Amino acid sequence: MQAKQLQFLVFLTFFFSGSVFGEETNKSNTLKNISTKNTNKKVAQIYHPLVKDLGNLDNKFRKKTQGDWSIMLGGLATVRPKYMGSDQYKVNGFPLIDIKYKNTSFLNYQEGLGINLLYAPSFRVGIAFNYYGSRDENDSDQLQGLSDINAGVNVGAFGNVSFGKFYTKLKIRQDISSNHDGLIISGRLGYKTTLTKKLRVNINIGTTFANENYMNTYFGISKAQSLASGLSQFNAGSSIKDFEGGLNFIYPVYKNWTALAFTKYVRLLNDAASSPLVKVVGSKNQLKLGLGIAYRF
Repeated sequence: MQAKQLQFLVFLTFFFSGSVFGEETNKSNTLKNISTKNTNKKVAQIYHPLVKDLGNLDNKFRKKTQGDWSIMLGGLATVRPKYMGSDQYKVNGFPLIDIKYKNTSFLNYQEGLGINLLYAPSFRVGIAFNYYGSRDENDSDQLQGLSDINAGVNVGAFGNVSFGKFYTKLKIRQDISSNHDGLIISGRLGYKTTLTKKLRVNINIGTTFANENYMNTYFGISKAQSLASGLSQFNAGSSIKDFEGGLNFIYPVYKNWTALAFTKYVRLLNDAASSPLVKVVGSKNQLKLGLGIAYRF
């Protein structure tokens, strides 16, 4: 009897101890699971914002990098006189390039390759290199007997000031290619407006002064040239070369595509208009037209 009772007590002891240890084990596993879930949750909470922040940082970097550059490339077709002072016209095609980096440097078909030394939203001063084209005897019958003038580069300073819709520009250029060795000073006054919701228009007027070297190169006729061409000998001095007025049209066509057009009238003055190359065989009234399209990246 005592042996049976002893066996029963041992059984109860193992039974309850197993239940207790089982409960403790379950509690331990439960706490472990809860701890693991909480840890994973915390890691997820930390990880996802980190990824999001890194993504935002990458996007900001990309936008900033893209925002540093402004690039527009396209083509431009023009109708212009065969030479400065001609009454004959020709059609030309040119690449249309307008590249800007931040507010420091630029490259475009109007202003050349330059750097802004001073920059503000309504004020800009800098230096630029400009390309100018050649004038060959083969360009026109009226140039036969006159010397060819090679293409070259000039360098100069510029200043732009805008006030509201009005703007003014002043540019000084000096030839550095030894083709005409001339100095040119040009000024322009313009007004920007919109005709429709998309169509923008720039209205501008301007004038150009050129020194004797420049004037004699393009409008003077030496003794030898006079004998070869039949035109009277002519010596051109420093003077205001011309007066001009023009309209520039800018119209966004589709997404990043933009259409551009311009018309410019130039009236040659003083010795430029009095040159036999203009007065006898040419015209002091000059008209230029252009039409192009470009894509902005």
